Amino acid sequence: MIAAASPHASAVRLAALADDPDWRVRASLAGNPSAARDLLVALAEDAVAKVRGGVAGNPKAPSWLLAKLTTDTSCGVRAGVAANPNAGDAALSALAHDDQPMILERVASNPATPPPTLVALAHRDHYLAGPALAWENPETPTAALAVLLRDPERRPWAGPLVAISLRYGMLN
Repeated sequence: MIAAASPHASAVRLAALADDPDWRVRASLAGNPSAARDLLVALAEDAVAKVRGGVAGNPKAPSWLLAKLTTDTSCGVRAGVAANPNAGDAALSALAHDDQPMILERVASNPATPPPTLVALAHRDHYLAGPALAWENPETPTAALAVLLRDPERRPWAGPLVAISLRYGMLN
């Protein structure tokens, strides 16, 4: 399993591990930034969600492959795509319509999420997405923050979070 996760393992060694019967080895390989693109494509079709999740979180996974994983049945896989800075605008925008709280929070906190998608998330008034926009994402546009601050009765947390984030340079 150590070789599967090693960024220094040879391409030949990594390719040999792609068919390992132990899903944990395949999951480690799927998350390895040194894994070849063809291995990631194959591992994205694995029957085990944790293996597909490794691909979803891999910083070297191509955006077209991540876009394909946005429709995965596993919430964990979709959440991995939502957190991946290489997911691409279309994938992140599609995931912003997901019903799973973890996915919405990760889309909201991903600096690569397009500004219009962040504004749309602010309008959704989701209990995890709103704080992520106000606190975690340095790229949150002021239009999204304005939406969060519009209704202090429903979002009493918004004003303090936005103020703290601006004060400490966490938001632009």
